[in-house]
Amino acid sequence: MQARSLEGIVPATRYIDTNMCQTILPSAALCRAPSPAAEQLDQVLFGELFEVLDEGDGWAFGQAKRDGYVGYVEAGALGEVSIAPTHRVRTLRTYAFSAPSIKAAPTGLYSMNAMIAAEGQEGRFVKAAGGWFVQEHLAPIDRAETDYVAVAERFVGTPYLWGGRQSPGLDCSGLVQQAFYASGRACPR
Repeated sequence: MQARSLEGIVPATRYIDTNMCQTILPSAALCRAPSPAAEQLDQVLFGELFEVLDEGDGWAFGQAKRDGYVGYVEAGALGEVSIAPTHRVRTLRTYAFSAPSIKAAPTGLYSMNAMIAAEGQEGRFVKAAGGWFVQEHLAPIDRAETDYVAVAERFVGTPYLWGGRQSPGLDCSGLVQQAFYASGRACPR
């Protein structure tokens, strides 16, 4: 089975239409098999697109559009594609809050390069689907870092996590990806 977009390019016995989804949780594991105990191959971050080929038993099988990795993501981590991102998280990690205040309840912890679609602003807070983000922790999607080595150095001391792509844990290719993404460059896993 292959995506219909590959018909005539990749041989397959059957081609199907895919369903483009967007990651709606701060992050989700992309696994080798449809099980929370399966090997994590990669992670998809908030706002990233995931092309679903098949879905069943609470899991979606498909391809992460940002880096091309294929695997299973828990279906509850995915939603309909909303408006295009306007910002990305520029710090290693930041909280989103339920109201425009650092004293409000956090709604999630978002990692560098999570994709945010700004819906409004109040003071120093930007409203998005995930909650209210501190403006200084975001960068416009078209404003890239100038030094990917300096970005990578921000992760010094981060524990190793196979398939990880976040500041709480990442692997070697995840580190390179995050540094390049922040610098406005594509990077396959």
